[in-house]
Amino acid sequence: MMAKSGRSRQREERRQTGAQPRAAKRAVLVQERAKRAAGAQLLRDVLVVGGAILVVMAGLWVGLGTWPPMVVVESGSMMHGRDSSVGVIDTGDLTLVKSVTTRSDVRTWVSAIPRVDYTYTSQGGSVQEGTKTTGDGYSTYSNYGDVIIYRKNNMGGTPVIHRALLWVEPTSDPQCLESGAADLPELDLTCITTITFHKATQVHSDIRIDVASVLARPGSGAGFITKGDNNNNQVPALSDQQSLFDDHQQHLLPVRPSWIVGRAVGELPAFGLLRLFVTGQLGSAGAPPSSQRFLAITIVLLVGVPLAVDIYSGRRARKKLEQVRAPRRKPAKGADDAEE
Repeated sequence: MMAKSGRSRQREERRQTGAQPRAAKRAVLVQERAKRAAGAQLLRDVLVVGGAILVVMAGLWVGLGTWPPMVVVESGSMMHGRDSSVGVIDTGDLTLVKSVTTRSDVRTWVSAIPRVDYTYTSQGGSVQEGTKTTGDGYSTYSNYGDVIIYRKNNMGGTPVIHRALLWVEPTSDPQCLESGAADLPELDLTCITTITFHKATQVHSDIRIDVASVLARPGSGAGFITKGDNNNNQVPALSDQQSLFDDHQQHLLPVRPSWIVGRAVGELPAFGLLRLFVTGQLGSAGAPPSSQRFLAITIVLLVGVPLAVDIYSGRRARKKLEQVRAPRRKPAKGADDAEE
């Protein structure tokens, strides 16, 4: 019995000695397979994300008719306060852009507002008052009418994203041609030199437009008068055509439909802040606090949660690998006889 038990121990030792290299080889194979699987999974993830982005961008291009289909808002000229608000264009928002080909593609503030009181000056200097009550209340971004993205005097550079207030055109009245007066067809007014809208918006109490002087500039013609919802603190507030300049320091002219990149039709709040931070294009006013918080929370949810899942999955895979590496030991046969 003793000799038999001794031979059993020797066989068991030889078996275990041979099992250790085999277990090590299996562990190496498992580790290599895990690395290849992880690399393949990463490649698949990159391809899926890249493909999804391409599909979304292509869909936006086809649906909106513009490229790129979105723009980053670089200033706070459309904000309705010091902080960001839901349904308002704020600094750092990504705004979707839909193509515009004709004047009828744009609804102006004047055509949409349900009621507005105004004072206008006609040729000869007479001042009169009027009220418009025919608007249907159409609104975008918490104000009436459309917001358009346009090139300043049809030049390059960063486009302007402001609201279309009204359409103006040189007067068709023969008696007013030499005076440079304007017609405002949306209000059925002719031979107008200035107009002031009273209690116009929640940001501005009055908006004054010197339409005759705007149309008197060289190269001027029929087009949209535009303004940011919050782009100056003057009282009364002035339009872009009276307060902004192009790259050659010339006053802006009325915006022709051919100068319009598109009209704003939606937004992704705060996502454009990433680009503004990286490129240093954020203005002196900085990013709205609420937009910064929203962006931080979104990044944590989009990046932090998947990362935590990957870390957890990696730990489980390492535990399994350690279990495979550990040699399996079985009790030797005849061990009880040897002890006896």
